[in-house]
Parts: sequence; structure tokens; C-alpha cells
Amino acid sequence: MITKRYETLLLTRTESTKDELLMIENQFDSICTQSEGKLSTFDKWGKYQLAYPVDKNSYGIYILIRYELPNKGVIEIHKKINDFLKIKCNSIILRSVTVSMNKETNSAYEKPDPIDVGSLQRGELSSSIKEEKKIKQLLSSVDSSTGPTANEPEI
Repeated sequence: MITKRYETLLLTRTESTKDELLMIENQFDSICTQSEGKLSTFDKWGKYQLAYPVDKNSYGIYILIRYELPNKGVIEIHKKINDFLKIKCNSIILRSVTVSMNKETNSAYEKPDPIDVGSLQRGELSSSIKEEKKIKQLLSSVDSSTGPTANEPEI
């Protein structure tokens, strides 16, 4: 049987529970198995700061799912996956994208480092948040020092 590899990247809310993510994994596995395909990878990347807010969320959890499906009936299978994501997971998933992978594509990938959620819960600040605070302090000091003084006329 001829199969093709696919990759789905999910962006979920940071409040997603382990049970909800397990439900997504089980459903993907079930859909793949029923269609004579197989789930290859279900990789929870971790929490990341988003480039722009999505549904008022500045952070999200990325999940990479890789699977193989037979060419026969692939449109119906993807419709079933999309229906599952849009109907049953609409409160969990912010965004999703599915792409077809070439057979020549290497299965290895490099993911960026996630935000260390554990250190944030312990009260420490990650380096990116520290840098953001430094920049805000610098900007506020520049804003207050660039205003006109009593001896300078306003332009």
C-alpha cells in the first residue's frame, strides 16, 4: 500500500491539561489506525511567546504531530481530522496547520527552546523577560530625560 507522510502543527492554549492533550493524541492515533495509517510522532514542544496575540493569548503550547496515511481516501481522512480539531477541540486549539511531507524529507527537526515554565512558577524570571524589563526601564528613563527643562524653550 502506498502511504504519504503528513505533519500537523497545533498551537494550543497554555491552560490545556495533560488529559486534553492525551485525548488529542489518542484521537489522532485512532483516526490513523482506522484508515490503515500510523501515528509516528506526537511531540509537545512546550510554551512559547507568540509573535502576536491569538485570541487574546500572548503565549501558547506547540505540538508537532507526524503520521502516515494511505493515498486511498486521504481527503476524507483529513476532513475527519479537521472536523475533530474544529468541533471537539475548539476550546483548546488556537491554530493548526497540516502539510504533506516529501519522502526525501529528513524526519529530524530542530525546535527552539521553550520558555522554562518551571522557573517562572518558582518566582524566577527568564532571561527574555529580564531583557524586556531592562528595555522598558531604559525607554522610561529616556522618555523622562528628553522632556524640556525649565531653562530650555519648547520647540
